[in-house]
Amino acid sequence: MLPLTILQMKPQKRMISKYKHPLFIALLVFFVSSLGLAQDVPAAVSQSFKNNYPNAEVIEWEAYEGNYTASFFNTKEQYCTALFEADGDWISSNTQIAESGLPSKVKNCWQKKYPEIRSVSAILKTERPGKKPQYQISFETNELLVNLVFNHKGKIKKKLEEPIATDN
Repeated sequence: MLPLTILQMKPQKRMISKYKHPLFIALLVFFVSSLGLAQDVPAAVSQSFKNNYPNAEVIEWEAYEGNYTASFFNTKEQYCTALFEADGDWISSNTQIAESGLPSKVKNCWQKKYPEIRSVSAILKTERPGKKPQYQISFETNELLVNLVFNHKGKIKKKLEEPIATDN
C-alpha cells in the first residue's frame, strides 16, 4: 500500500453536527449500516484506531490491498488519515497542517528554493512508527506545479515539478 498523498486527502469540514434531527440520524445509521462499511473493518484495526486516537471519530473507513484507512478529524480539528494493517498494526498517518505548523528548517528551505510561491494546495505531516515525521507540500509558482517531501531536518527527499500549461 502506498502512503496517502496530498492528492488523496479530502479537505472537509464537520457538517454532521448541523443535522441533529432524530429522523435524519436514524436514516443515516440505517444507510451506513446497509452499506456494510463499518462491519468490514476487523476488530483489531478498529481497536488499534481507538488506542491511537482515543478522542477521534472515524468519518470513513476504506480498504485497499488488505490494509485499512480511517479518515477523521483530530482534537485540533485537522483532517487526518491513518493506515493500518489487517492485524491492527499502525502503518502511518497523514495530518493536514497549516504553514505555521512546519518546522522552521523545512519552511526556510522551502521558501529559499521557491521564493515566488503563488498558492499552496496542501501541507501534510506524515508519521510512521519509529521514524521522524516527514512533510509534504503541494504548491504553485508562476511556472510550476510542485510537490515536495521533506524530512524533519528540512532536506528535500522527493521532488516532482510539472510546468503549468499556458494558452499560447
